[in-house]
Amino acid sequence: MNNTGRISFEKKLAIQLSFFVLAFLFVLISSISAQTWEPTNGPYGGNIRCFTASTNGDIFVGTFGSGVYRSSNHADSWVVANNGLQTHNINALAAKDSIIFAGINGGYVYRSFDAGNNWELSDSGLTNSNTMALAIDTNGGIYTGTWGGGVFYSSDNGDNWVVKNNGLTDSAVTCITINPTNNYIFVGTNGKGVFRSTDNGNNWVLIDSGLINTSIRAIGIDTANGYIYGGTGHGLFRSINNGDSWVEIDTGLVNTNIQCFAINPNGDIFTGTYGGGIYRSVDYGNNWVAVTNGVTNDYIQILAITNTDTVFVGTYGGGVFRSVDGGNNW
Repeated sequence: MNNTGRISFEKKLAIQLSFFVLAFLFVLISSISAQTWEPTNGPYGGNIRCFTASTNGDIFVGTFGSGVYRSSNHADSWVVANNGLQTHNINALAAKDSIIFAGINGGYVYRSFDAGNNWELSDSGLTNSNTMALAIDTNGGIYTGTWGGGVFYSSDNGDNWVVKNNGLTDSAVTCITINPTNNYIFVGTNGKGVFRSTDNGNNWVLIDSGLINTSIRAIGIDTANGYIYGGTGHGLFRSINNGDSWVEIDTGLVNTNIQCFAINPNGDIFTGTYGGGIYRSVDYGNNWVAVTNGVTNDYIQILAITNTDTVFVGTYGGGVFRSVDGGNNW
């Protein structure tokens, strides 16, 4: 073979090898992309409103219309846990040791002492049945926020409730979040913004300086630095001084209808939007990037983190999704 023929042969071989390598990489990348996200095996089509986890690792999901589901295998499968519940419209869940509390829309509060197998009504002292939020402080006190009745408190695992509304001028409570480092309690309301209590709910002060929108949907706290994040129907805000003042932080957010927050131990912040999927920030909310790869429903209602890398997402009508790589894929 002369030099010209040898060069022509080598060029053809190189081209064929290039096509082979490109085809291999395409198949490899497609395979990785297809296998990394994980929808959980139910609750199928569920209108997911809330999550909580018990001390033994069981995960509970509250739905609006189908009640409570429990998973004992990290959301690989779910079972219905509704025995004793008179209504299945669940707005909130909270766990205190082995006791699970469920806040019901129009049904007060229920509690379970046996991992959700059986529920009993816990309404002594509650004068409003529209429970929207539940939170537990580091001393074991339980707070419930209601739509129209403000905040109630129980110091005896829900045997009795007392009203805690001094200074709370908006009784339509949408969310309650407690900073475990100092037990400061933050309450989001439907029309007047955020209220704070530094004395176990005995007194509340309005902290709305800088809040352009005062219809609060969610409050998240980064316990590592005390930063507080407030989500509204038209914007996301941050406070670095316990809520005394707020600034809007929406760079990168295409959708600002904020529904929920979750913050992992590394400080990564996740926020769920209604109609725009999930966003993540790794710089305290200064910039946001969409992380919805694999999530087939963009109507996000709740987020939860069980460890640094595992994130759960509850959607409106699309059930639960799970990410095991910090939200990169679902």
